[in-house]
Amino acid sequence: MSSAQCEAPQVCVEGGCVETACQTDRDCPTGTSCASGQCVAGGGSGEASGDTGADATDTATDTAESDAGSGAADTAEEDGSGSGAPIPLDYVTTPADGAVGVALDAQVLIDFNQPMNEIRFTPTTVRVTDYAGAILERQLFYDAATDTLVLSGTETAPLFKPSTPYEVRLSDRLQALDGQMLETPRTFGFATAAAPSAFYSELAEAYAPVLYQEVKTAAVDLPTTVDFDGDANAANNFVNSNGTNRAAVYWTVTESRSHYFVGYWLYYPRVQLNPTAVVEHDWVFAQVIVGKSVDRLGYFVALSTIYHEVYSLFAAEASLYPAGTSVANGASTVDGRLNALDGGRRPSLFVESGRHGVCLPNAGVSASACSPASGATAPFSAGTTGVVARAGATGQRLGDGPPTALTYALVPAVEALWARRASIAADGLFGGRDSYVAPAVGATTRPGDGTSVPTALSSANAGGSFGDMPFILSHTRELAESGQWVLDPALVFSTELTLAPTIGTNLCFEPFFGLDVRGIDGSCSPPN
Repeated sequence: MSSAQCEAPQVCVEGGCVETACQTDRDCPTGTSCASGQCVAGGGSGEASGDTGADATDTATDTAESDAGSGAADTAEEDGSGSGAPIPLDYVTTPADGAVGVALDAQVLIDFNQPMNEIRFTPTTVRVTDYAGAILERQLFYDAATDTLVLSGTETAPLFKPSTPYEVRLSDRLQALDGQMLETPRTFGFATAAAPSAFYSELAEAYAPVLYQEVKTAAVDLPTTVDFDGDANAANNFVNSNGTNRAAVYWTVTESRSHYFVGYWLYYPRVQLNPTAVVEHDWVFAQVIVGKSVDRLGYFVALSTIYHEVYSLFAAEASLYPAGTSVANGASTVDGRLNALDGGRRPSLFVESGRHGVCLPNAGVSASACSPASGATAPFSAGTTGVVARAGATGQRLGDGPPTALTYALVPAVEALWARRASIAADGLFGGRDSYVAPAVGATTRPGDGTSVPTALSSANAGGSFGDMPFILSHTRELAESGQWVLDPALVFSTELTLAPTIGTNLCFEPFFGLDVRGIDGSCSPPN
């Protein structure tokens, strides 16, 4: 299609007839000229039309545009006949580059420092892509009164999904009215907030474990956040760990029609495997299975933990089950029973010093990852400090209070870690990514197949790191089941536990897949 096929004053731009605003001929495509503020067919020494979106074509076209559109002005500036060098073309953005927790209905604003040639704002010169690289459909509006470009969603395609990193790319074909262009393509990125649910936060607090932490070395044995040192570079956590960090535990919630699965992730900047081997990063993962009932917060069913490659399952006290009923099928065994729950809901976790094996504080069992001390020092070994910490409004440091009455902060893992999963670099948060492989159950593939997940924290020495994320761990040590324990717990525990009522596999909310049917399925908790 050409401009000759369009009705004046329209011209052909990217295969369609559009009306174009201008101030001079150089604002107009080749073959058109500026008349009464509009680009019209015929004459002119304007620019090559269209933006193919291809970088090589953009570069070549930009050279021609720059030569044709701004040569006279450049000459005037260089020989001193002009009024001085122009203000370099620049902009500020809202949200800012690197922002997290951006509202799901937020608009993206690009505020330029001078008037822009709005004909250059097209779907190929201004692109928004998600973490998977998919280009988002969006509306572009340029406010000439404020020199601001506004990006918003459409009625059929809202701009953002929860807990997702996004990138905006601006082509070097963008041009100010004075002829200046961006020297190179530019990008800025941000991450959106999690799906709103104050109830899930309340649920995480209700079942937050009482932590019995054995401390031999402060720099090794207090769980904290990955960015405890004030930056998002996980590779320097080892050298920055000095034992003054605040206690913290990450949490997440997945919901099925019948149960909630409340995860707790404990991060340690260092792990001491033996007296001479201290390496970077360590994770302990725990998950509380909560049954739904008339009590909106449900009831405790079982506790599951993963420490390195050791999987343990602890059932609630036997009185919750009929006499003689097995609470596990042939695929799993119960490693212990919880005799008491703090406040009727909170299980207790014992984490040993050094290597961070995890088990129950009141009994060591042969199948578990550790065995607490007995006798006068129980459950902590002699020569260690026994820290007992509960979830609180803030995380405390060692020494902020009595060691048996400390508090740790509850931090949402989805917002603090998952939403930042695009930070993959040697000096970033994560060191690599992989694709989750969802299992097939009968003729149906479970949700989440192909979801890109971070594999491990960024490390200075990946060969000596225990920074593997739960998205690649297996509760059975089978490669085919990697990630299921945290990504599809409804499926895992429907086979690990034989309960009445059984654990259903229909998901209501899965934060890592973006699955949310709470406003549709009446068996699910209502969204806020």
